[in-house]
Amino acid sequence: MIKVLGSHREAPLSVSEIAEQLRISQPTATKHLRILLRAGLVSRDEARPRVHYALRMDTLVECRRQCRRRSKVRPLRRSKMRPPVRVV
Repeated sequence: MIKVLGSHREAPLSVSEIAEQLRISQPTATKHLRILLRAGLVSRDEARPRVHYALRMDTLVECRRQCRRRSKVRPLRRSKMRPPVRVV
């Protein structure tokens, strides 16, 4: 869904257009768009009788930056971890 919205950045898409491109039902598309809206990844514009959605690039850029920053933190190496205690 994010990829579909990202490929149409110049013009927001209606729920029916998104559902059609993804070959899913409108209620399913609406459900997923609601989740993305709550997460702040899409914006919603009511243009009666349709509702249009667009990708919020500023939020996506920030998410990407956060993921990159967190990926630089190295996890402990297994060799430095204590082996699990086995009870016999």
